[in-house]
Amino acid sequence: MSRQEVTAISLVTPKTRDHVVRSLIPNVGRALASQRATYHRLPLTGDSIDWVVNGSDELTVALDDSKDDCVILVASRGAETEDCTTRLANVAADLCRDFDAHTVFLNGAQQPIPAADFINAGDAAQARGANRSRIIPRKVRVATSRRREERARLAKQDNLTMAAMRSHLLKANSEEFEHLELEERRAKSAPLRLSAWAMSFSTALIAAPLAIPLLVHNLVRGEDVKSGAMALGVAGLYAALAHTGMAPGLTELL
Repeated sequence: MSRQEVTAISLVTPKTRDHVVRSLIPNVGRALASQRATYHRLPLTGDSIDWVVNGSDELTVALDDSKDDCVILVASRGAETEDCTTRLANVAADLCRDFDAHTVFLNGAQQPIPAADFINAGDAAQARGANRSRIIPRKVRVATSRRREERARLAKQDNLTMAAMRSHLLKANSEEFEHLELEERRAKSAPLRLSAWAMSFSTALIAAPLAIPLLVHNLVRGEDVKSGAMALGVAGLYAALAHTGMAPGLTELL
């Protein structure tokens, strides 16, 4: 890094160099992560530790020690100077807390700044920024949408249809239901009608008393396959009982 491109902050801490070295890299990583920055550390070269932040910005940390104190130099450069400076100040504030720094020098200045004042100034700036960026929710009134009106209209139409059907069913008498049932059971196609007559004549061959009402029903109200099948089944049952001797009196009826 050249001097003109660098923004640097020096921190003076009473910790020893060995103590700072043991936890410096994890602390810098936590400071960058707290700012939601993407970063990776470069291989160690010389006396400094370098990170690449957000793909293009650079962050460098170096150490120097004196008789009683250790100096942590944090420097940064990047395309957006304001963003780099803000990130650098936040990292320096976190390192001040981690290593109990008591003095801060901004960008090589000769005038020292107490670390507590530096941290408090950063906290106040963050608080002002948070207040400015605070989102105040708007009061939203729910308006009736077109889709909701369409659903209400369809529901009302369904209710009216069900009410009309219920009213019609309540007014209907037993004769109408009987007529509907007969129409439902009546054979509609030619094969079904022929089947009904065939079963009626088959019943007449086995049991004439059962076949006479069935033939009259077919002539008056139409062919009914279900009734013909039931009559043929009953006639077959009676014939079987009569011929096996289980009901000898049925022979006279048949």
